[in-house]
Amino acid sequence: MSSPVATSLGEAGAAARSMAMPAPLRKLIRLLLGLVVAAVIWEGAVQLFGIRPYYLPRLSTILMAIAATPRAYVDGFLRTLAETLIGFASGGAFGVLMGVVFFRVRALREMVFPIFVVSQTIPVIAFGALVVLWFGNTLLAKAIIAFYLTFFPVTVNTLLGLETVDPKQVALMRSFGEAVTAQNRCIRLITSNPIIRRKPRNNIGSRRMSLLGSRKSQPTYARRIRGANARRNWPATGVTA
Repeated sequence: MSSPVATSLGEAGAAARSMAMPAPLRKLIRLLLGLVVAAVIWEGAVQLFGIRPYYLPRLSTILMAIAATPRAYVDGFLRTLAETLIGFASGGAFGVLMGVVFFRVRALREMVFPIFVVSQTIPVIAFGALVVLWFGNTLLAKAIIAFYLTFFPVTVNTLLGLETVDPKQVALMRSFGEAVTAQNRCIRLITSNPIIRRKPRNNIGSRRMSLLGSRKSQPTYARRIRGANARRNWPATGVTA
């Protein structure tokens, strides 16, 4: 039999757990505390170091400006949100479509994918300046920039995701007599979904596929020449098996 002390401790622990805040509420409180700490540090750093307003204005100054003309800031926020959503949605849809097309048609992948790789060598700042010069400071120009930042990583992730599907699973679906559409929906898209939803600009797959695409874009005869030179120079290296 358990002692009265142990029983009372167990009841106290159960009562404490029942009175504890839910996990979402704790996360919200931590987030609010973090924002308050950041605001205090911001305001104090500007005053302490005498930072000029055109470098970093005080947070209180920004909040007062927003309170004085809220409509202008709301309109700017909505415009930026629309530009971002239009560019991201169109770039994501185009990237998924091209990933599926490249997976299905390998010849088209070898012809077009190197062009996609080359397009990513253009600095974003230079590309954005050209787009603004061509289309002006319009919603379309900003949406095109967001599209440019989105379509290539999504294309790479889609292609990698489709290629990671186990061929045995596809063969099993075929043995059940499933159509190609059902195979794509039930196996390929579901399996590749976690890879497709990776962060657009931070993934190893984009870099790996960029290297693959750049290598595929090189002429075949150039690779053969390099291979012949390597075989010819092999005895001079002094490396033995």
